[in-house]
Amino acid sequence: MFEWFTINYATAWLSEHWKSSITNVVDQDLNLEIMPEANSPTDGKINVQENIDTLKKLCSFLIEKALGAINTCPRPLWEFFSILADYTSQDVFQFLFINFFALALEDPLAYHLVSKKPGKPALRTLGILSEMVSNIGNNNDFLIAAHNVLMDSEERARFVSDS
Repeated sequence: MFEWFTINYATAWLSEHWKSSITNVVDQDLNLEIMPEANSPTDGKINVQENIDTLKKLCSFLIEKALGAINTCPRPLWEFFSILADYTSQDVFQFLFINFFALALEDPLAYHLVSKKPGKPALRTLGILSEMVSNIGNNNDFLIAAHNVLMDSEERARFVSDS
């Protein structure tokens, strides 16, 4: 059932907001490695701090795009995520970050965010972004702020508590 909702609702919504950014990462085969030992000797030197800063900016941009458009998320998708979040004893935002946003970054082809398989450097970059998004989803302070900032009490009641 999760796959059906993902295909019929989630991928179209996420693609609308993330596709151009993720496609740029893949088209450029963007290498934002943060572990120098993971690079082969032919890759040359990397600037770890610069890559970390770029990853932070890209992660913030993607999160802002998704959360800024959260009120356009199809209602059946919200209801489905709310039910699954309750079932897994997670906050709905935590569920979205860990089980949807992070997974979409791990496999952008399956989520229709790209039209071709990412190269190894871009796949590694997307994997790092996926970990960052997952870690943010596990941050309770962030989740509380997301609820308070993004949804007024009426919306919160309608989308989160209504499952």
